[in-house]
Amino acid sequence: ISSRRGAGTSGLLATFVIQHPRLELMGWFPFSVINGVTGLLGFKLQRSFPVLLSALALAIVSIRASLFISDVTGSTVAGICSFGLLGFAVIAAAQELDRSSQGFTAKGRRVEQARAM
Repeated sequence: ISSRRGAGTSGLLATFVIQHPRLELMGWFPFSVINGVTGLLGFKLQRSFPVLLSALALAIVSIRASLFISDVTGSTVAGICSFGLLGFAVIAAAQELDRSSQGFTAKGRRVEQARAM
């Protein structure tokens, strides 16, 4: 029996991340994909809670990516700009998804909108 603190899974992960910092970045990609898919399914099924969780997770990913860019470039301005660009990309993608889903019924047929003159 180990008497060290942090001998559980969290201690193992923390030790691994400290010893291999570049491999830690590889874990963010599946995290991003899973949260993006969760948000997409929540949006398509018209559920607000999965969309909320996905938005929070994508904000966390944006913060982590901007910190990484700031660390690599050595510039705080680059990190702030990358955070802004990632936020803009998420908002633009959400608006495009909303625009493309409007005008279709649940059965997938296009709804013609009559213009009132």
